[in-house]
Amino acid sequence: MLRDILKYVQEMDLSSELKQSMLGVEIEEHRILKNGRLSNHPYPSDLGSRQFHPYLQSDFAESQNELITDPHSKLEDTISQLNSLQTVLHKHLRSDEAIWPLSMPPVLTAKEIEFIKDNFDRPAYAKYRDYLTEKYGIQKKIVTGIHVNFSLPNSVLKKLYSKYESDYKTFVQFKNAVYFGLAQQFVLHRYFLTYFLGASPIAEKGFYDSMPTELSHPVRSIRNSTWGYVNRKQDDVNVTVYSSLKHYVKSISNGIAKKNLYSAAEFYGPVRLRGQESYLDYPSQGIDYLEFRVFDNDPFDLNGISAETLTFLKTYLLCLFINAPEPADMHKALKKSFDANNQVALESPTSKSSMEKEMRKLVVDLKKTATTLSASDKVFHMIQRIERMIDHPELTPSGRLSQLMVNGSLQKFGSQQAFKFKADRQAEPDVLPALDSFPVAVQKLVSLLIEIGARYKFLSRDSLKVSNGDNQFEIDLSSVTEDNYQEQTRTLFPELF
Repeated sequence: MLRDILKYVQEMDLSSELKQSMLGVEIEEHRILKNGRLSNHPYPSDLGSRQFHPYLQSDFAESQNELITDPHSKLEDTISQLNSLQTVLHKHLRSDEAIWPLSMPPVLTAKEIEFIKDNFDRPAYAKYRDYLTEKYGIQKKIVTGIHVNFSLPNSVLKKLYSKYESDYKTFVQFKNAVYFGLAQQFVLHRYFLTYFLGASPIAEKGFYDSMPTELSHPVRSIRNSTWGYVNRKQDDVNVTVYSSLKHYVKSISNGIAKKNLYSAAEFYGPVRLRGQESYLDYPSQGIDYLEFRVFDNDPFDLNGISAETLTFLKTYLLCLFINAPEPADMHKALKKSFDANNQVALESPTSKSSMEKEMRKLVVDLKKTATTLSASDKVFHMIQRIERMIDHPELTPSGRLSQLMVNGSLQKFGSQQAFKFKADRQAEPDVLPALDSFPVAVQKLVSLLIEIGARYKFLSRDSLKVSNGDNQFEIDLSSVTEDNYQEQTRTLFPELF
């Protein structure tokens, strides 16, 4: 029913507005010790309370940090904030710690697994964590990854709605059709990103009690395969959940009712609907944004995901929005896409893909979208890189990793890369390198705000909006000095000190 989106985007000249789509990043990553093993140090106590911190959290294990950016319409702002969060986290690492760069954890022993199980400092989540440990085991729950949050401008959606009012009674119904349709297209073409961004080719010793036959050789992405971060088959929340919004809600409700799922949070699908506190409210209240959950950590980038990848992803998502046709039988197509993705995920990372023909077709659509949006040279350059990777799989992240293995292990590479990245950050002369165009006092102010857990947003080069809950203030940056930034912050947010 959402045919002709591309036609209306061109007819209404919405390309510039579409480029204002919002994108944010959540990244999970482990702290490790100098010996390359997971850190047994507690979570840094001087990074504000995990009960409310908007940017810095921990996950299943105490060594498992989570960094969360705000959504931004300008990718430069997303990347800048992610870099700043990483910089602050690194500043608070102990001298013998660094950040493990891979999604799959380092070598694990039975003693280390027991340590993870017994050490957890978030009492509110303890019961849920115990349930997950019993059901999935420690190893599966400490796989890390990246989630990308994405939303289209409401102004664009409202203009497009004027063309579809005869099909949808309300704007909420139309918005749901747009977002759920985008989620479906993402799932249908998941194999594409698994090929180009997969970076979890092997599991280190101790991850599996017995290595599965399918993983006896390096693959493109364990995390994106049926051996990765997925629900159990018997839980009956497979990829066909995305057949329709009604079916999505019903499937999760049934899963909870049958005690296959603890809550909606246990649904580990490739896309989550976002914007409402309860999944039951999406049909009536509307989807506000989507959370895409399939990305492996990039071990070749200091921040865990590169600026080039995020630039490409924004165009890719817009391509799926304005170009992709709806299959005649969505249920059947979703099943087929699940098999295709798993097949690509388990292929040798240095071999050409069985989905090569389909990938080339999608690249053609990407070029059309980039042209329609008058995309930057960076976007076209990234598309060219992707075309090269189709012909040269050894250039993909997993292809590159497969060439760095020592006796079938990435333990040495991961440890060396972790401490190299740490040294690179320590060598930076600026407090926050991403804000090197600002005075040192402003960098120190933002660093402090991140540490204590206050939100911040640049309104201009001279003005910063800061908040904690309902308390919001605007700081004139010209008044900030290295002598007063701490006192200013303490005066605004005494509750955070």
